[in-house]
Amino acid sequence: MLSMMKIADNRRVLVGPDGVPLARAGYDAVATSNRRRPPASVLRHEDQELLLERRRALVATARDVRRNYSIAAWAIRKHLDYVSTFTFHARTGDAGLNKRVEQFVRG
Repeated sequence: MLSMMKIADNRRVLVGPDGVPLARAGYDAVATSNRRRPPASVLRHEDQELLLERRRALVATARDVRRNYSIAAWAIRKHLDYVSTFTFHARTGDAGLNKRVEQFVRG
């Protein structure tokens, strides 16, 4: 159910069932959604754009993404350790040259 709410500067905005203003733009990262809105053309000060409670949620989400990025990178490297080969294979078209180059790379 939609309703109206007054915000800090006594303006009224339309809010959704979760209490989040629908008419406000920016900071879509604080709302869980697979869809993003196009950017709005109305410019506002950052303190009016994102209230303290929602700002904390955004910062927490950003920190969580950064931690998960490190975990994902480690998991990908471990996966590659088990599914890929690290032996150099020369493909020059000349079998003798391939063998000499591979021996050179092995050290």
